[in-house]
Amino acid sequence: VDGLHSLAGSSNVLEVHGTVRQHRCTWNHSLVDIDPEHVKSSNRLPSCPQCWFGAVRPRVVLFGESLPFQTWVQAFDEVSNLATDDVLLVVGTSAQVQPVASLPQLALERGATVIEVN
Repeated sequence: VDGLHSLAGSSNVLEVHGTVRQHRCTWNHSLVDIDPEHVKSSNRLPSCPQCWFGAVRPRVVLFGESLPFQTWVQAFDEVSNLATDDVLLVVGTSAQVQPVASLPQLALERGATVIEVN
C-alpha cells in the first residue's frame, strides 16, 4: 500500500490492497488530489472537492472492505497462469489475510517457485 514498488521502477504492479499515494471520496468514490500539508494541519478529513458531501481518505482497503474486484481478478489470473519455470516473490506480508494469502499456495499448486521475504 505504500507505492514503493512503483517508485522503484517496477512495472505491472497490482495494488490489491490499494495505495496511500492516492485518495478517494467516501461518497462518490472518485479519485481526488489533496494537499498532504492541509490534512496534517486540519482536525478532520477533507471534503470532496467534487461533491462536497463525502470525506476524502486514502485509497486503501481496510479490514471488512472488499478488494477492488478488477485488480483482484487480474492478480488471481496472473498467479493462475504461472508455470514451473516462474517465481512468485512475496515480500513483507503476514500471509494471514484472505483471499490474498491464498495466492502463494495457488502458485505452488501451479508448479511455480514461491520465495517469501519478511
